[in-house]
Amino acid sequence: MLRNYIKIALRNIRKNKALSFINIAGLSIGLACCILIILYIKDELSFDGFHLKKYNICQLTCVRTEQDGGSQKFAIAALVQGPAFKQQIPEMQDFTRVNPKDIVIKRNNDIFSEQVTWVDKSFFNIFSFPLLLGNANSVLADRHSMVLSKTSAIKYLGTTQAVGKTLLLEINGKFEPFTVTGVAKDAPKNSSIQFNILLPFSYFETVSPDNGWMWGIVSHLFFNVARGQPPGSRP
Repeated sequence: MLRNYIKIALRNIRKNKALSFINIAGLSIGLACCILIILYIKDELSFDGFHLKKYNICQLTCVRTEQDGGSQKFAIAALVQGPAFKQQIPEMQDFTRVNPKDIVIKRNNDIFSEQVTWVDKSFFNIFSFPLLLGNANSVLADRHSMVLSKTSAIKYLGTTQAVGKTLLLEINGKFEPFTVTGVAKDAPKNSSIQFNILLPFSYFETVSPDNGWMWGIVSHLFFNVARGQPPGSRP
């Protein structure tokens, strides 16, 4: 029976080649578009979903109002807001500032231009970026410590076994030594935070102090907030 149906279908296709081509092509294009849309939506909804504390992570935003009445929202912060909010608001258990900056790196006689990211030592306790080497609680505790992504470790040091090795970073016109204390897996593609090299924010504060509240010099400020899980979620 099935064989007869196939024969009839093929016979009709041969008799109406143009119409069959249009129908088959239209169906194929429609299915392909649906699959692409589903994959796109799935990718967008998966962003940052791998963090274990995703339901407790909040990002600070600020609204800038101009004299003409117009306003814009920015995901930026000042240096003092993180420590101040943690001290004054009990629900804010911890915070991390995330501040990408371009910097010059020296390895032997080679000079590189690279984007580094200054973060607080709580970075790996708030976000679920796995470490290949190093302790998440202390990997950024020292002011001259440095965490490399797997790709950056291979790029600059030729190996992922890079703990204890040193790179020179140009800060305020002179090269300062930073020692590798950890190596992290490369950030997933569906992460809004991408990094190559992580540096301790405690060092950034010493070279760029600022006590102002009115304008942000930090790109992002995240909090780990103590609050209940949404219905149906797992802790």
